[in-house]
Amino acid sequence: MRFKIRNLVIFGFVAALIAAAFFLGILDWNRIRPTISQTAKNISAEVGAGNLLDTPSQVTKSTSSSAAKCRDHLRRIETAKRAVASKTGINIGSVSWDAVIKELKRKPKCPNGGTYKLGNHQVLARCSIGANGTSAGADDHLIDNF
Repeated sequence: MRFKIRNLVIFGFVAALIAAAFFLGILDWNRIRPTISQTAKNISAEVGAGNLLDTPSQVTKSTSSSAAKCRDHLRRIETAKRAVASKTGINIGSVSWDAVIKELKRKPKCPNGGTYKLGNHQVLARCSIGANGTSAGADDHLIDNF
């Protein structure tokens, strides 16, 4: 009986901790879900192709390369956003996607299906995928500084 109560208390504490993390915005299901679904698609594609033993390294490589492309897109978006703000004299507030697209010639698309957000002039452009919670920064879809 003691063992069951202890496990129940531990489970309740962990559940409350996770709920608090979502409530405080530390965890965001919209940022976690695309990463989980993309990893599942990569693994199922590898299993279907018969490359089950090579799956972890190939998933990591493809995820890292698509994240690098996404970060490159974010840097280009941020450069165009700052150029538009400089041309129009905007110091506070935000610029429009139309003006940024004119600067870039076309709207970039995240390789993993995320959506880009311009944000205010003072905030860096973001991808909806963002950080995926792993310790490796190579697979994150965000830029920390510019």
